[in-house]
Amino acid sequence: MSTDRYDGVMFPEPGHPLMLPWAMRVAATLRLADLMDEGLSRPEQFATRSGAHAGSVERLLRYLVCRGCFIEPEPGRFALNDQGETLLSDHPSGMRGCLDIDGPFGRTDQAISHLLSAVRTGRPAYAEVHGRPFFDDLAGAPERSAVFDDVMRRRLAVDLPHLLQGYDWTSVGSVADVGGGTGGLLAALLAAHPRLRGTLVELPATARRAERFLREQGLTGRCEIAARDHRARPVHDAGVRCRGTRPRRALPARHGRGAEPRCHPPPTLGVLAAGTGPGAGLVTMSQVDVYYDLCLRLMGPLRTTLLTGEQLCEIGRIIYGRPERFSLYGVPAPGMEATGIRVLGRTSAECCVDEMAVAVGSQGYRQAGQSERRRVSYASTHPLAVCRW
Repeated sequence: MSTDRYDGVMFPEPGHPLMLPWAMRVAATLRLADLMDEGLSRPEQFATRSGAHAGSVERLLRYLVCRGCFIEPEPGRFALNDQGETLLSDHPSGMRGCLDIDGPFGRTDQAISHLLSAVRTGRPAYAEVHGRPFFDDLAGAPERSAVFDDVMRRRLAVDLPHLLQGYDWTSVGSVADVGGGTGGLLAALLAAHPRLRGTLVELPATARRAERFLREQGLTGRCEIAARDHRARPVHDAGVRCRGTRPRRALPARHGRGAEPRCHPPPTLGVLAAGTGPGAGLVTMSQVDVYYDLCLRLMGPLRTTLLTGEQLCEIGRIIYGRPERFSLYGVPAPGMEATGIRVLGRTSAECCVDEMAVAVGSQGYRQAGQSERRRVSYASTHPLAVCRW
């Protein structure tokens, strides 16, 4: 290979792209923005309050100033700018909690250094780094659990108006929110529809936090909590009851959790499908994003519904026997415009599948008979995803 064309070319340092994201995480972990907001400005003040080394803090801040994250109005004094304000603990974005290296998401980021192991073995790297799977680790740390719940509530707040309006909840007598966290979506549904009853299906540690929240909302009389892994058995035995003149159930599976080592969605969807009866509806709210799909290799399959274009094709193959077209970045693929897709808001879209011919067998999904077909609705809550299958 000739190297003449590279003569005189200066290549970037290999670690350069990694420095800014981790410098931001260190600043978030040390709460430097909060300290600036209190009126502190000198590195030695930050070091004293955060338990860090003053000289290293100064070098960190000067680097971040050069990258536009803070300002240095005079030598040795640092202050917030618009970008730095996003690291305040009370900022609406919740960014500081997400970047805190000691928090639940920061601990997930630490698994990135074990990406090679995850790719070689197919096993999540989170347990390799921290000694146990993500949700087991979260259950043993109340402070991290609180941060996780807070970030989930902030994310739900963005989508909630669209989710409340995007489905005909008046036609549903009972709702089971599978993987519903601390119950924010279920509480909003029950508050908006007084005749609706609900069941929350969650892992035991999260279910305990959800019980406290739903009790505070005065909804325990209309809501049951099933503290278990929803993959273990169908949801129909979770206390969901059909009510009203049109008895129907809806199963909104938000960010469904699973433990399949290859992070494929079919097994979880199969369990949910097996838990629905005649006339029932299944609404899945998920993300279609290659970044999150890669994260699954690191922390385990937190989201086991429709994550990437490849998996959308796989779902299409499973349901129809052939891959169906899909689109990413909000640009519909040819043939998608005419049928079944409705934009609910900035971050949501709903698609309907008239017939879902699937059943769960020893090999996962297999073709099922006509009698086992159901109507399924799919809602994507990722702003870049609009799909039809």
